[in-house]
Amino acid sequence: WANGGPPGSLPSSVSWGNLAINITSLGGAWQQSAALSTVQGHLNIQATGGNELRFNANTPIAPVFSIGSLSISGGTVIFSSGTSNPTVNINGDINLTGGILNLSSSLGAATVAVSGDVNINGGTLNLGSSTGASNITLYGNWTRTSGTFIPNNKYVYFGGSGIQTINSTGGETFSYLVVQNNSTVQLLSAVNVINSNGLSLQSSAANNIDLNGQTMTLTGGGNLSLSSGNRTIGSSSGTGIFNVTTSDLTISNGGTLTFASSVEVQISKGFDCGTG
Repeated sequence: WANGGPPGSLPSSVSWGNLAINITSLGGAWQQSAALSTVQGHLNIQATGGNELRFNANTPIAPVFSIGSLSISGGTVIFSSGTSNPTVNINGDINLTGGILNLSSSLGAATVAVSGDVNINGGTLNLGSSTGASNITLYGNWTRTSGTFIPNNKYVYFGGSGIQTINSTGGETFSYLVVQNNSTVQLLSAVNVINSNGLSLQSSAANNIDLNGQTMTLTGGGNLSLSSGNRTIGSSSGTGIFNVTTSDLTISNGGTLTFASSVEVQISKGFDCGTG
């Protein structure tokens, strides 16, 4: 879909195979009103005419979008630009090399599930500039070699069944990080969790977080939820560092937290082990 594309929505009755959008000029935002709901193959967004490609605004209130894989090299894409709460299923990878992907920009909240990887090699991934509770659940790996990630007080869930890695140049910062993985989340770079109650370990796997010789820093403090389970933080390579700084941290919701002998715990604020 190239230059001169219509200002109205795409045909709502179409289930696209592969779709490329490359619009260099467009007189206003391109509101789809949930018409672009299914792309079975690859959705490749190269340019949006200097404006925003909006998947939905207010109605329908809870649309479901299904996309095989998503690449953005230019333009601005917003899943919810109004009060709607869409569910977005990405059945492959998100590859961002330019442009902006914003989950929600107003009062709504987008719930995004990515079966593959999130790769940020340029551009900006914004989990939502809205007040809504947008979030993303990832079943693959998280990689950022360049570009910008804006967590914006939103949740990132790691829910895969195998080892999932976090590898970001200069380290990655999350507002809320929830580990639901049935294997382990392995750090290939430093991770900082900045919000109060920002880290939650909900997986029953033997090794919930593998620091892998890297540093995980909790600056937001608050509660570290174990969801009444036995949780472990280890380091399979070298000495990993678990650093509690800036605000006090409390173990909550029962359970037991074990640090492997390969982990160095650094505490510069209070660390309350709770009643678990």
